[in-house]
Amino acid sequence: MHMLIAFIVYAQNEDEAFLHAKKLVEELCSVDIFDYYLSLDDKDARWSLPKVMRADSPEGKKLIDELMDATWREFKEHITILRNLLEVFSDEEIFEEEPSELASLALSIKNDKRLEDRLSGASYYLHACSRYACSHASYLFNHDGFPIMNRKALNSALSKWHDLFEEQGEENPFADLNVYVVPFDVHY
Repeated sequence: MHMLIAFIVYAQNEDEAFLHAKKLVEELCSVDIFDYYLSLDDKDARWSLPKVMRADSPEGKKLIDELMDATWREFKEHITILRNLLEVFSDEEIFEEEPSELASLALSIKNDKRLEDRLSGASYYLHACSRYACSHASYLFNHDGFPIMNRKALNSALSKWHDLFEEQGEENPFADLNVYVVPFDVHY
């Protein structure tokens, strides 16, 4: 499956930003998070966007918002399914991915075959909700290649970790660098 991801990186110019982000996506491919990647200037890339853009530019802001929204939508979809499973089925039924006769009968009376079908994939939904910190459930990654899983992490990445360095009384090594967003077409 193909997806569009992007890295928020700090650099002096677009070339430096691209090289840093390329190194990060290659690292993610080397540990099997993704199978392979294409930069957006590749003729086979599925998305038509600039190869690198300033994070504060209109197109950069739009891409960041769209990818953060995609992360939220995917999380929301999986957590909703998981909540429904937890409401209807016992721990044992979820563990075994098999409904009791009573649960199966209740669902057939409600004409809700879909929830019973989802029970057979309970381990997938548990995994899907847990993977936001470590895999392709996130569409944005920070300067170090870690997934950006929520708006607080996004704001930290966009501010070049200003609050962290200020809180620790340290000089921010990224202070003089620009913030870029570098998208890639990846396959997993």
